[in-house]
Amino acid sequence: MLQYTRLENLLFIDIQTVPIVKSFDELDEDYKKLWERKSKYFREELEPAEAFEKKAGLYAEFAKISCISLAYLRMEDNRFHLRMKSFYGHDEKQVIEDFRELIVTYFNQRKYVFCGHNIKDFDIPFLCRRMLINDFILPHKFNYSGNKSSQPHVVDTFQIWRFGDYKNYTSLRLLAKSLKIEHPEEFLEANQVAGMYWKDDDLEGIKEYCQRDVITVAQLMLKFKRFELLEEEHIQMSE
Repeated sequence: MLQYTRLENLLFIDIQTVPIVKSFDELDEDYKKLWERKSKYFREELEPAEAFEKKAGLYAEFAKISCISLAYLRMEDNRFHLRMKSFYGHDEKQVIEDFRELIVTYFNQRKYVFCGHNIKDFDIPFLCRRMLINDFILPHKFNYSGNKSSQPHVVDTFQIWRFGDYKNYTSLRLLAKSLKIEHPEEFLEANQVAGMYWKDDDLEGIKEYCQRDVITVAQLMLKFKRFELLEEEHIQMSE
């Protein structure tokens, strides 16, 4: 896969998700019962309320998108530069609409492929589900009819690093550390992002965390393809 991948055609993407309400108690009674039913398969010894706080952000029926960061590489002065834009806020529908408009306007051609860490199993399916929940028509790049052959084509660094070993799970932090790529000292867990959103109202912090993940994935792909890694001056943020 790597030898046929053009870095200029990759759209590096990461999303950050948070529970749709601050706590389990704020769900209506129907949603409480539905969460109890869904979470019984994974909450282990946790009570439904505690499981909601720790895990609801992983499930599109009980969570929303607070930030989407998108970036791409361009060759300038004989080395790659990264350009990035983030969409974030409390209004999920507006976040998705702005992101969707950018994709449809500039990146809807077949040659552009989404790239991220574990996006095949999380980010892309979650984003598709939330688009439908918010009454958006899926852009061409997200067309998905339910069978394996129709899945959106992605480059997933999580899958690349598996090399076919389906017993292996490697986090983005561990993979970056193993390949000697600089990364933030702290990678947040899903429930920590929820706390930043619902307790601290720290959307800027969530955006910065999302952008760091995107930068790390871009560095991984540069490393895989044996190009120079990005320095801070090679990263441009768009407003």
